[in-house]
Amino acid sequence: MEEQSNAAAARTGRAALTTMVDLHRATGRAVHLSVLEGRDVLVVESLTGRTTPPAPPQTGERLPAHATAAGKAMLAHYPAEWLALYLERPLERVGPQTIASIADMHRDLEDVRAHGTAWDHQESGAGACAVAAAIRRADGLPLGALSISGFFGALAGTRSASALRDAAECLNGRIRADPRLIHL
Repeated sequence: MEEQSNAAAARTGRAALTTMVDLHRATGRAVHLSVLEGRDVLVVESLTGRTTPPAPPQTGERLPAHATAAGKAMLAHYPAEWLALYLERPLERVGPQTIASIADMHRDLEDVRAHGTAWDHQESGAGACAVAAAIRRADGLPLGALSISGFFGALAGTRSASALRDAAECLNGRIRADPRLIHL
């Protein structure tokens, strides 16, 4: 597994800030940029929304990747061999709906690959919902994930997912076009 250094994560965060601000303005929701470090998602940038769920992710916070939309968005794009190693250890329950079954996780990650977005429906905590899309290198491996969060039941699925996919594609293009960021 490739882990980003803190400096690389900071560069990715700076490159993403404009896209994050645009997404924040369009949705009014909290927007986050996360990277994968070990088995955790590390939030490297965060903008608070007009309505924020209880205990929203904060910059510097770590959460188990399998229990977050951002983590699942990234996990879905790693090679099968790497994912098998990740799933060797038990999937810890974090929220009331955390996926703890390997078979259920595989189904969820297939859905992420098919639709381009990952969802967290109270998996990372009670009352919270998030949708995320991977930020990927030209070879398809994830650099990080962009996500928006809100209260469970209030995050409009289709509109939020569409806005997020558009923002992630914009950010993917910007990162791939900037030679300093292409190999993060």
